[in-house]
Amino acid sequence: MTAGSRNGCWLAPLLWLLAAPLAAETLVEIGVLAKRGAEPAFQRWEPTAEYLSREVPGYRFVIRPLDFPEVAPAVAAGEVAFVLANPAIYVRLEADYGAARVLTMRNHAGEHVLDQYGGVVFTRTGHPGVTRLEDLRGKRFGAVESNSLGGFLMGYRLLHAHSIDPYADTSELRFLGTHDAVVEAVLAGELEAGTVRTETLEHMVAQGRIDADAVLLLHANTRDDFPLVLSTRLYPEWPLAATAGTPRELADQVARALLALPADSPVVRQGQYAGWTVPRNYQPVHDLLRDLGLPPYVEMLTLRAIWERYRLWALAALTLLLVLASGLTWVARLNRRLRHSESALRRVRDQLEERVAERTRELEAARRQWNDAFDAISHPIFIHDRDLRVVEANPAFAALSGQPLDALRGRVYWQVLPGLDKPLAACRDWPERIATEGEEVVLEDGRVLISRSFAIEHAGTATGDAIHVLEDETALRRSRENLNEAQRIARLGSWVWDLRSDALHWSDEIYRIFGVEPQAFDATYANFLEYVHPEDRSRIERAVRQALAGEAPYDLDHRIVRAEGGECIVHERARVERNQAGEPVRMVGTVQDVTETRRVQRELERLNRTLRTLSLANQALVRSKDEEQLLQQVVAILADSGGYPLAWVGFAGPEPECRVEPRAWAGEGSPYLESIQVNWNAEDPRGQGPAGRALRSGEVVVFRDLERHPNFAPWREAAAQHGLRELAALPLVIEGRVAANLNVYAGSEDAFDARELALLGELASDLAYGLTALRARQARERAEAERAASETHRKAIAGRLERSLKATIQAIAVTIEKRDPYTAGHQERVATLADALAERLGMHEQQREGLRLAASIHDIGKIGVPAEILNRPGKLTPLEFQLLQEHPRVGYEIVAGVEFPWPVAEMILQHHERLDGSGYPQGLAGEQILREARILAVADVVEAMASHRPYRPALGIEHALEAIAAGRGSLFDPEVVDACLALCREQPFAFLLSARDGASGVPEGGVV
Repeated sequence: MTAGSRNGCWLAPLLWLLAAPLAAETLVEIGVLAKRGAEPAFQRWEPTAEYLSREVPGYRFVIRPLDFPEVAPAVAAGEVAFVLANPAIYVRLEADYGAARVLTMRNHAGEHVLDQYGGVVFTRTGHPGVTRLEDLRGKRFGAVESNSLGGFLMGYRLLHAHSIDPYADTSELRFLGTHDAVVEAVLAGELEAGTVRTETLEHMVAQGRIDADAVLLLHANTRDDFPLVLSTRLYPEWPLAATAGTPRELADQVARALLALPADSPVVRQGQYAGWTVPRNYQPVHDLLRDLGLPPYVEMLTLRAIWERYRLWALAALTLLLVLASGLTWVARLNRRLRHSESALRRVRDQLEERVAERTRELEAARRQWNDAFDAISHPIFIHDRDLRVVEANPAFAALSGQPLDALRGRVYWQVLPGLDKPLAACRDWPERIATEGEEVVLEDGRVLISRSFAIEHAGTATGDAIHVLEDETALRRSRENLNEAQRIARLGSWVWDLRSDALHWSDEIYRIFGVEPQAFDATYANFLEYVHPEDRSRIERAVRQALAGEAPYDLDHRIVRAEGGECIVHERARVERNQAGEPVRMVGTVQDVTETRRVQRELERLNRTLRTLSLANQALVRSKDEEQLLQQVVAILADSGGYPLAWVGFAGPEPECRVEPRAWAGEGSPYLESIQVNWNAEDPRGQGPAGRALRSGEVVVFRDLERHPNFAPWREAAAQHGLRELAALPLVIEGRVAANLNVYAGSEDAFDARELALLGELASDLAYGLTALRARQARERAEAERAASETHRKAIAGRLERSLKATIQAIAVTIEKRDPYTAGHQERVATLADALAERLGMHEQQREGLRLAASIHDIGKIGVPAEILNRPGKLTPLEFQLLQEHPRVGYEIVAGVEFPWPVAEMILQHHERLDGSGYPQGLAGEQILREARILAVADVVEAMASHRPYRPALGIEHALEAIAAGRGSLFDPEVVDACLALCREQPFAFLLSARDGASGVPEGGVV
């Protein structure tokens, strides 16, 4: 630490204390490593800062996102009071700048809450060149940042342990800045492999951004104390650290506030973490940085380190020197002997060199073959000497220990083999002897190895070295455990019967099913039969004989008597294995406890039968026409479909006899009813049965075990003769009172459980409803018949009255025409034309009938106009014209007192009104005029103009149509005018065509 930084350590608190009185709140910056960018960091941590501002008085906390390179400078400059970063960065800040951890963050992993994490090394699934860590040499490798703990350093340490330097041994080491970018680059094929922290892949899968099957983890392992799959060791989660200039009191307040933060707080959810805990031990992070020689642990070479690193080379050099010295001595002696027999020695030397070369070649070839075979063995193998030090090992053992072969040689084997803290038991008496039986070794990652040990003797003398072969039985153990667990869950056991020795092997689950301890059972076929229910043994023996003879498969249910005395039902299935001669040699099969399954099946069958009965009964309710048919169909369905031996319906008779009268019955037990009497009198023993009680109480009454029930004595003997064991009586509430009951008998005990009674109760309710509905329908049909007869009589009277009324109206119309012979037939023709217009305009028949009636008498008011005025050929005086204009009102007054089902009086009153209000007698306009009156007005004008009048000849149909066309929308309803124009041009009326050639002109006085 520099002098400047040390001065900052004491100067910052002093400035803080001096500044406190000057401001209401002191600004506190929290530096956060923004591994996914500044904006996500703000969104994630700003609520936590706001929470601290509320909980720690006098301070306002703000978030300052920092990239990886920005963290150390910000802390060194005293710009942040707290820092939240990965543990590797924290360890460096602690060593370089005196940062102190306050709390450790807790994270979510699914339903788990964790305060530690690890890293994963991964590739994309199906990559042909990368399936293990050793394949990463020469490949492109991705990470987050060089100082990211989960995003690089954890994976760096793992690769380093496998003698892989990501900087030197990969073709490219690329740092991408974020964990997500590393995953996306690998899956896109830009990189062969990468490393990220745990949870990264799981989060991206949960977000739907990647497919879990697209990722292959390398060096994957699991731990009991960690729920996620990982490749590396575990390290503590991110710490919240106070920088050197932060007052201790402030750090304590922040710690208390964050520890009190509820786990379900919105602050915690927004921050995407699970809370905080007391600081964890960060020694594992120190160890990682020390192993990698990273700051603050820069590697320094010492004599001890040099010796540890180059010890084997030094020993090899020393050995070589000794060999050379020995060789020189031997050469010197040989030279002395050569001086005596130089020629002979040359011959021997030549022969010896040739033999040595040949032998050397043979030994070298043998050594290479042995080494190749030794290295190719997939099981870890190592050889140790008398001092338990590793002499040789194959690559599988090196991978298991996590160290290169050169580093293993000379090391004590149990100190480098994971999972051992002492020598194997096989080496207990080593070097005198070694135990050869298999010994279990449990590794730290949970794998189980079986060690097979053998002594290696040198030249037939004393034991020199020992070899250990480690066979991985993890998968076999797990398969066996999974099989046992599956058998336990399914209550399914397996067995093997050796027919030659009669030995019977049971799995653990069969012992549990039979309720017997393995040591208490002599497993033979005969002893197995002892546990079979006596009534089922002969069937079992027959099934075995048929299976051995090849006549039928061995597949059946039977009962067993458990050791503690209970019974259960098992299902057995087996196959017979035969020798080449076709003779049976053994049977292999399974036993499954199906007691509950069969009980549920029986229950379902019974309930399905009851439901089917209920459905059929409901169909009978719909189809039945009378009570007797309905009652008989329901009891027949109960007996036939429901399988009940007897069902009958009894109705309560009147007092004082109070008899219960059977109205319908069915079933094999029907003769039982002929021999019994039942009533609902509470004082009579024959009224104490279920039928009488149900009628009195209105509740379901069930008698179980009819042979022993004290209140069933009057009928006990008869019921026993017909096999009736239980009885349920269900009341029938008909028309608001308990009038009858449905009695259902069962031939077995415990036949009526709660669900079956509920279904039968529903059937009884439906039956009572059906009876009530039938009675209501019969009453309704009687009432409807009476009402129909009354309606027919009323209609006949109404018809006569209507005919009388029409005849009266016709008489009035004739009377009017008698007074005005020039307009004879005018009203009838107007009625015809108006009805045709109404039909074209879509009016229904009822409205048209009223219009026809009104049109036929629309000029009835002219009865009050003197005949001299009606028949005058010249122009009317104003007074006479005014008198004529009163005829609609007079007609209205005449008809107003007659009750019509239509507004006949109003139509007569308004037939001279016009749309623009220029008509008479009321001057109505637009929608104030009845639609029928508007139709009548057009028909009246057209017929009047087309016909002869005293004051003028007929003008003709064309003039009439031109007149209404001219008044369309002003005087006359445009819809009615259009209908009239179309009607007269498509199918002209005969009475109008007769006037087509008449004289033209407008009548004097404007009257038409």
